[in-house]
Amino acid sequence: MFHTGTATPQNKMAATEMQQELLIRSHEGEIEEADVPEVSTISNWISSFSRTWKRAMAELEIAIVLTMCCGHESDVSPKQSFSFTG
Repeated sequence: MFHTGTATPQNKMAATEMQQELLIRSHEGEIEEADVPEVSTISNWISSFSRTWKRAMAELEIAIVLTMCCGHESDVSPKQSFSFTG
């Protein structure tokens, strides 16, 4: 669900929409209703994902520009910069 809005911004889901989608899936038996998080938790996930994604994409762009214009590689790789650990 997170990547839907990343790939196509018109398809972004708000935290309440995401929770509703998860509740539908719980009623269909795909997940347990007790596992559906609160809207505030989903909102925090979205914020964390967005912040981390933007940083990773900025670092990747810098690495590409440095490689193309200056002929040297950056120490930053997308896998290193894209993590939810902090």
